Amino acid sequence: MRYWLCITTEENWKVIKEKNIWGVQERHRNTIAKVKSGDKCLIYVMSTRKDNEIIPPKIVGAYEVVSEVFKDNSRIFKPPAKNRNEVFPLRIKLKPIKIFRKPIDFKSLIPKLK
Repeated sequence: MRYWLCITTEENWKVIKEKNIWGVQERHRNTIAKVKSGDKCLIYVMSTRKDNEIIPPKIVGAYEVVSEVFKDNSRIFKPPAKNRNEVFPLRIKLKPIKIFRKPIDFKSLIPKLK
């Protein structure tokens, strides 16, 4: 079993939470190919700017991977502004372990990581 950090945006975190699916771009195929059913992942929401305030990165939930990687081109995720055609087609199904009511500040975890 491995542990993964699944990076996403605030908008796509809502999709992950609702549909229990996480997806990546084709260029990350070699990395996501290493993810196996039974692995665990933390959902990392990237830093963002809102009303001239920087919202720091955070961990919002812990999940278990419950599928092998599969390809799906349906548009469920919000694409980045630079690439409006992106659908994040390489996906895994997830089962929630814990959704944090109060997200964990990622920067506070950095000294504890090995």
